Order: sequence, then structure tokens, then C-alpha cells
Amino acid sequence: MVLLMLNDRLTLGDRFKGTVRYLGGIRTKEGKWVGLELDEPVGANDGSVNGVRYFDCKNKHGIFVRYERIREGLVCEERGRAVDGSEMCDTKIGDYELKISELEKTIEQLKNTERREIAELRRELACLEGQRLQKNACYGVEEPRDINAAGLHTSHKKDENERRRVVYLVNRIMHGVLDEEVDGMECLYKEFECIMKKNGILMD
Repeated sequence: MVLLMLNDRLTLGDRFKGTVRYLGGIRTKEGKWVGLELDEPVGANDGSVNGVRYFDCKNKHGIFVRYERIREGLVCEERGRAVDGSEMCDTKIGDYELKISELEKTIEQLKNTERREIAELRRELACLEGQRLQKNACYGVEEPRDINAAGLHTSHKKDENERRRVVYLVNRIMHGVLDEEVDGMECLYKEFECIMKKNGILMD
């Protein structure tokens, strides 16, 4: 007598082919029984006998056979290859592993795409910064952080030039007075007076 296990596949004659769902005793009946879930609705019950349920299946898909009637040749498929047994579990596990692998690849591709986009944006920003600096240099526009220093430098240079001009005018006016050179003195004096007024010094 063959040793049966749950989820074994059996063929009984030409009509009954199904999966072992129950192994054990049945109330009101002697001996050991095999409960089969049939592939086709050609059975006698839904996995229950006299109101006692031994396994679940659709109506007319259940049948019970005495264990000793099962011969070696009736096992028509290898163990572990039942339609909804371990083979189905293995298939589902494989499907989930495949989906997880595909999701991981998709996530990695998205990360790589984001990295490339960020790098491209940085390159464009650097290019724009370079173009701006080049245009500013061509048009003589100084960077904001250098404007104050450049302004102070220009102001100091202008003050120095103005001071030298005042010294020159004073010397020319003094020499003109001493030499009694009237021609041209009036023009020099007006320029001197203008510089003094600009700096808040009034000439009486």
C-alpha cells in the first residue's frame, strides 16, 4: 500500500482525478479514509460527511475513498506538484522575488536618472555663471562684492587728483600775483573757487 501525503495527486478510474485534502478517520465509518478534492464536479459532497466537515471544496468536488483501495499506480503526479500545493507556493515565491528584483532595478534606474539630471543642472548653472562673468568683464561691470572696494579706490584717486590740482592752482595764482600776470589769473581763480565750494569752503 502506498504511503500518501496531503496534496498528492490521484487518479481513480477514468472519472475521478483530484488532490488529497484529508487523511484519517470518518465518524460512523471504520478504517482510514482519503478525502479528495476532484478537478471536475463528479463527486458526492463538499468535503463534509453527515454534517461533519473534513476539508473545504466546492459542492460535488469532494469524495472519500478507503485508504487501502489506493494502489501505487494511482498516484499520478509527483509529490509537491499539486495544483494549489507546494508548487503553487514556489511559483508565488518566484513571482514575488521577480517583482521585487524588477522594482529594485526600477528604483536604481530612477536614482541614476536623478543623478544625471542634477549633474546636468549643475553644469548648466556653471555655464551661466561663466557667461555672466564674461559679459560683466566685457562691459566693465564689477561683481557686487568688489563694488565697495573699487568705489573707495576711485574716490581716493579722485581726491588725490583734486588735491594736486588745488596745489597747482595756488602756486600759479601766487606766482601770477607776484609777477603781476593779470592775464589768465581770473580763470585760474574761478576754478580754484569752484573746487573750494564743492568741498564746503566759501571764498570771500
